[in-house]
Amino acid sequence: FVNLFKDEEAKENKLNYQDYFINNSKFHWQSQNQTSQSSPTGQNLIHHVKNNKKVHLFVRREKKEEGVVMPFYYVGELEFVSASGNKPISIEWNLKKEIPMKLLNEFTVNNEGRY
Repeated sequence: FVNLFKDEEAKENKLNYQDYFINNSKFHWQSQNQTSQSSPTGQNLIHHVKNNKKVHLFVRREKKEEGVVMPFYYVGELEFVSASGNKPISIEWNLKKEIPMKLLNEFTVNNEGRY
């Protein structure tokens, strides 16, 4: 479950993870700050296919809009591509099914109208 645009509370708590769509078939995601590639969580993410585990992506632009909690959208199943860094890990995922361009545009333009 990913909030693409972080609110001030998340930023103040150092939860400003770099989560974004690279294009309509790839997603960049960062783990929690304490997760390393060698940790059980890191290994589960990296080797999810080998371990017969599925990873699914749910996203929303932001937690709240005008005081209203926003819903998550189910984007689909992911497959691991690569990992870099530790604490947090940056992971690139392939989406098994491309996200529609209309939805991609909604999720890639920030509140100031910029990518």
